[in-house]
Amino acid sequence: MLHKVLLTGIAFVAFGLTKFVFNILVIRRFSPTVLGEINQVLSVFLLVPILYAPGLGQVVSKFASEFLGANEARKSKQIFSLSFVL
Repeated sequence: MLHKVLLTGIAFVAFGLTKFVFNILVIRRFSPTVLGEINQVLSVFLLVPILYAPGLGQVVSKFASEFLGANEARKSKQIFSLSFVL
């Protein structure tokens, strides 16, 4: 149990350091304005999966199984492949 807690702590520290170093590099290379824009875009990219992820697996399995049941394996593969893009 303690091992998992330590690994989680190390992961949080590594994530924080990565974000800190990224911010410093962007500010040095570009400007604080660009950093603000990049952080806004990253926030949206992190928010979008929260909105669609909870039901995506259920929807994919429903339609994939319907297409497989109707002997339409090609459509089933398309739905399954598209879910990885989303």
